[in-house]
Amino acid sequence: MLGKKRIHPGWVVPGGVTEPLEPAKRDEILAMIPEAYANIALALAAYKQIADTFQQEIEVFANFQSNYMSLINEDESIEFTVGALRVIDSSGNILEDASWQMDSPTSSVRPSNPTATPSSPT
Repeated sequence: MLGKKRIHPGWVVPGGVTEPLEPAKRDEILAMIPEAYANIALALAAYKQIADTFQQEIEVFANFQSNYMSLINEDESIEFTVGALRVIDSSGNILEDASWQMDSPTSSVRPSNPTATPSSPT
C-alpha cells in the first residue's frame, strides 16, 4: 500500500518519506482501523487468559545484562546515519568511545583520528 511494494518498500527514508501520502491511501488506511482494533482486542483477550500460565518464563525471558552500541551526535543524542560510535554497559557507563565516524550511510568507516586503529585507543 505504501511504497508500492509488499516486501521492502522504499517509501520511508531517513528524514521522511519519498512521496506524500495520497488522500485515497490515507482513507484506505483509516478504514482499516476498526478491524485492526478488533484484532488487537481479540489477541489481548486470548493472551490475558493464558498469561498467568507463563509466569516462570516471564521472569527469566530476555532478563540478562547486556551492552549497547549506537552512533551518537556531538551532544551525545542518538544518531542514525552519521556519528561517532559509542558502547555502554547496562548501567550506562561508557565502555568504548571509539570516535569512529561514517561520512554517510553508504561510505566506509574511517577513524576521526587518522593515527587510530580499531584496536588502539584514540
